[in-house]
Amino acid sequence: MTRMTSLVDLPMIALNPASPQPRYRQLYDGLRAAILSGQLAPGTRLPSTRALAAALGVARNTVVNAFEQLIAEGYLEGRVGSGTAVAATLPDDLLRAPRPKQAISPAPDTGRAISRRGMLLASTRVSTGPAVTPVRPFRTGTPDFSAFPFDIWAHIATRHWRQPADDLLTYGDPAGYLP
Repeated sequence: MTRMTSLVDLPMIALNPASPQPRYRQLYDGLRAAILSGQLAPGTRLPSTRALAAALGVARNTVVNAFEQLIAEGYLEGRVGSGTAVAATLPDDLLRAPRPKQAISPAPDTGRAISRRGMLLASTRVSTGPAVTPVRPFRTGTPDFSAFPFDIWAHIATRHWRQPADDLLTYGDPAGYLP
């Protein structure tokens, strides 16, 4: 369980009533920037929505909307009876992909100049799909192949494709199969 520190004063938050941006969004942006810059450390307990609304001179719903968005995105954690605190692990940290440990070979020379991003994309190894593994019991999406009626399926498919109806070789009705 993460231990929360004492309440923090939020002098870095300033709302501009003349801004075309809604106040809850201004508060959201200010809190998010303070969290990402380290002004609000992980575990820092924030004031209650009522206290913060009174300090900023806005409606409580403005603060509630900003807090709910930050909680939904993973920047804040709310616990009943304990208040709201900065999350221990920020979502921005989770989104950063680690650098590949292997050296990336240069892209093949095509005789044309390409951008740095293009060079990176061309030199990135691409997975060719999942490795084929033996079928195990209860594997999702894999039926029991021994129970499938391959002979009947092949017979029906052959009968239909010897002289296919024209509608089988064109796009169907956008409303779906009419019969």
